[in-house]
Amino acid sequence: MYLKSASWLLLDKMVRIFGGLFIGIWIARYLGPSDFGILNYALAYVAFFQVFVGLGLNQIVVREIPKKLVII
Repeated sequence: MYLKSASWLLLDKMVRIFGGLFIGIWIARYLGPSDFGILNYALAYVAFFQVFVGLGLNQIVVREIPKKLVII
């Protein structure tokens, strides 16, 4: 049972890695060096600020959900 579950998780991880690699290569060849560089710059910019956006969000969500729940 555990071996079957672990094999599915491993297969999922491998498909995601090789799929992402294939898509990345395909996009790089399609866009060319200049446009692909602009795309990577934009993605890096978004990823940089995404870290700061998510810093305190979990605490706020955990605090606000119990306030909205109605106990019967």
